[in-house]
Amino acid sequence: MSGLLGQFVENFKKGRDAAYVERGFRQGEKPAPETDAAETSTEGDGEADGNSVVSKLAETVKTLRDSNKALETERDDANKLLREAADESDGRKQRIEALETDLADQKKQNKKLRSDNTTKTKLVEKLSATVTALQTRVGEVEDERGTLAAALAIPGMDKIMRKVAHQDAHPEAGEDRRQQLTEWSQTVNAAFALLKRLTDKPDEREQ
Repeated sequence: MSGLLGQFVENFKKGRDAAYVERGFRQGEKPAPETDAAETSTEGDGEADGNSVVSKLAETVKTLRDSNKALETERDDANKLLREAADESDGRKQRIEALETDLADQKKQNKKLRSDNTTKTKLVEKLSATVTALQTRVGEVEDERGTLAAALAIPGMDKIMRKVAHQDAHPEAGEDRRQQLTEWSQTVNAAFALLKRLTDKPDEREQ
């Protein structure tokens, strides 16, 4: 607006100077007194100069009004762009907030999955240790079974144990003792039957 006002003042000065030039003197000089006819002519020239200045002032005012309208249009366009930018910014802000919420949920899920994975890893490690211990124990049991089987496989051992556990070898035994001998005999028979299955070859087991 200050630029337009300066332009207005500049146009006014130019119009004034042009009027002075048309009348034959520079700004700051006063016309010399002349006859009535000259005065009449000067007055006529002054009116013409005044009309010229007024016309220029009118043109300047019109230019100012047009410029003001243009500025108002530019201001309205700028405000429209600002509103659109604000609306778009709000939309982006909402999308960013939604993405941040999704990211927070993902972080929680990842944390839970890591916790579950840690728990499962510890369980797997524990199970692996248990399996290793069981495998070790199986090996020990195999060795123990081999020792017992070797003792039972001694020639004549079955006859000795059956004789020791048979009721006929203890005719003086009471009822309780005879019941115990019966259980021993059953155990001996089961042990040697198992030993036979373990030591038989696969083709002999099928027969």
